[in-house]
Amino acid sequence: MTQGIDTGFLVAAEVAEHTEHQSARLKFQYFRDAGNRFALAPQVLADFVHGVTDPKRLAQPLTMEVALERAEIWWDSQEVDQVGSDALSMRTFFVWMRQHRLGRKRILDTLLASTSARHPAVLETRVRRRMRCKEMNCAAIGGLTHFQLAVTISDRLSTDAHAL
Repeated sequence: MTQGIDTGFLVAAEVAEHTEHQSARLKFQYFRDAGNRFALAPQVLADFVHGVTDPKRLAQPLTMEVALERAEIWWDSQEVDQVGSDALSMRTFFVWMRQHRLGRKRILDTLLASTSARHPAVLETRVRRRMRCKEMNCAAIGGLTHFQLAVTISDRLSTDAHAL
């Protein structure tokens, strides 16, 4: 089985001061020991680096170099399937942006949603549903992380992708 990794889970797994740090590490180890794979989108890593280097979100933010090193370790991990945008997800992105008149603050969320719609493992993950980035807010918009918002958008608009 493949588990999608969202920003909230990644932050919890990497930031010791996060309230769900131990839980995230244990969940990761459990899935890994069970032979599961992990799906990771570039947008999640970008959001992770942005969040963990922000002194407004963390008492002890990571330096950019450390954040990039940790993101790169996840990206290059043997257990991780790198998922990204393709022609159809980009077409979906353009359609959703126009159809729903989304503004500039929804660009990355919508791109992640369209990418996620092409990779079912990313949307069907238990990791995403159970881990929330509470303390850091992980670039929260309306209480949702980019990934959670992307999934909400994908769930609500999934029929649009079939119309393309």
